Amino acid sequence: MSSSRPDLLYVLSNGFAARMVLHSSLLPELQRRGHSVAVLAPNATDDHFRALCERRGVAAIQAPEVGGLWLGQYAQSRRYLFEDFEKNAALRSKHLWEWNGSGHPLFRLKAGLGKAVNSVLLRAPAVVKLLSETERRALRSASLRDLLRRVRPGLLVTTYPVAWLEALSVIEAQRLAIPTVGQLLSWDNITCKGRFAAVPDHFVSWGPIMTAELKEHYGVDRVNEAGVAHFDLHTLPVEPHTLATHLRGLGLDPDRPYLFFGMSASFFAPREIDIVAWLAERVRAGTFGPEMQLLVRPHPQNIRGSMADPGILERLQRLRGPNVALDLPEMLSDRLDFPEDDMRRLAALLHGATVTLNSGSTLCIDAMIHDRPVVLTLFDADEELSWWMSARRLEEFPHLKKLLAYGGIRVAHSFEELGESIQRYLQDPTSDAANRGAALRAESGEPDGGACARIADGLSR
Repeated sequence: MSSSRPDLLYVLSNGFAARMVLHSSLLPELQRRGHSVAVLAPNATDDHFRALCERRGVAAIQAPEVGGLWLGQYAQSRRYLFEDFEKNAALRSKHLWEWNGSGHPLFRLKAGLGKAVNSVLLRAPAVVKLLSETERRALRSASLRDLLRRVRPGLLVTTYPVAWLEALSVIEAQRLAIPTVGQLLSWDNITCKGRFAAVPDHFVSWGPIMTAELKEHYGVDRVNEAGVAHFDLHTLPVEPHTLATHLRGLGLDPDRPYLFFGMSASFFAPREIDIVAWLAERVRAGTFGPEMQLLVRPHPQNIRGSMADPGILERLQRLRGPNVALDLPEMLSDRLDFPEDDMRRLAALLHGATVTLNSGSTLCIDAMIHDRPVVLTLFDADEELSWWMSARRLEEFPHLKKLLAYGGIRVAHSFEELGESIQRYLQDPTSDAANRGAALRAESGEPDGGACARIADGLSR
């Protein structure tokens, strides 16, 4: 293939997707098989992104503007058209947020009308099918079609088909008879983001759970079960001096144990910062032993982007001090572009932790690859918020319910349970290890460091 016609074109609509493809060994594996690769991204003209692509030997193509206000509002309304949103906790909580918490009468009106429409459509599957066919015909992008006709890749790969850039790229590629593959970015994409507006021809799945979901929701049979590209980094050896350097740089003693708390965006866990503050107080008081330390990593969306929360960062900065440190993810842009060493740094810090904590994020799986105990903080500190905004609701999200069913993770519903869970794992870090391993293999396959090679093999067929 000439450089003007890549074998593969990856559509990368956000920084997390870019990290999965550009910061892992996936590109070297593809290039080793003789493939040329290009990426289509909304920030392809950014200096740091273009320089990264040049170092990786891939062409960076600037994506045209797609979506806009109308498509943005329509995306939020699709849950009422194509599925029983009341039976999906993730979608139901978004509906209730619009109804109860948006503070805007138009959002409340939309939620009310959406629920009424949904109740009618649930009894009219033929109408839903017609709506789906109509949507497919209506969703078009002349600029993307022209771009794909010009670039004409051998294969288009989407990582987050919920985004309009990626959905429209799939639709226009299929109209041009360009084969498409879905290599999904996250474990919740199928069950918690609403029905895809565009379904790729084939998929690369994380593991057995995702494969079953693709079959259940989309009737997809052709799936290459390969693992997760960027999780391969977690299987690399962590040199003690590297971890020690990271910890000293954060102000922690590398010879002492530490708890690792990976925070979520405040939309999902509004009172998580209060739980972190409670932990910091208990660590300083020696509740978990005189040597224990606490390392807190805010979610990147707490730092930059549309969900950034300066108030949380200010409180975290005030918590920093003896035995309590912050690992602030460096963000290169509001699109959440990460430095190249961020994933390796995260892997080292997780590897060194005694117990890991989070509110139901993908860090559950990251930590399990290192065989570290995981505790979920699914409560609202000393409050009990309404279900639609409470961290309690996360336990009912489909993807998290499947993970928790394996019994390898402890869930704290109160400060008392949180303290008990930490103490249990401090006394016996191997507790729940067998169930953790089973959950890990179900979610993302065998953690053998070969995911990138398997994905490259699948994309080469």
